[in-house]
Amino acid sequence: MKRHNDIVNYGTIFIIAILLILVFFKLVPNDWYITLLIISLGVLVIRIMFRAYFIYQNKKMKSGG
Repeated sequence: MKRHNDIVNYGTIFIIAILLILVFFKLVPNDWYITLLIISLGVLVIRIMFRAYFIYQNKKMKSGG
């Protein structure tokens, strides 16, 4: 489970960084800014949900249940 957490954790950070670089250096048309913002926020929400699930699983395993 630790390996999956690392993949999702670093993968989402990498994706968000790439999207920010594309917008910051204006490598995409201005029309795409809102779309990339929505995608970035979606990825961030997925990351937070996965992180909460991982913490819940860790607590569950430590408590013996």
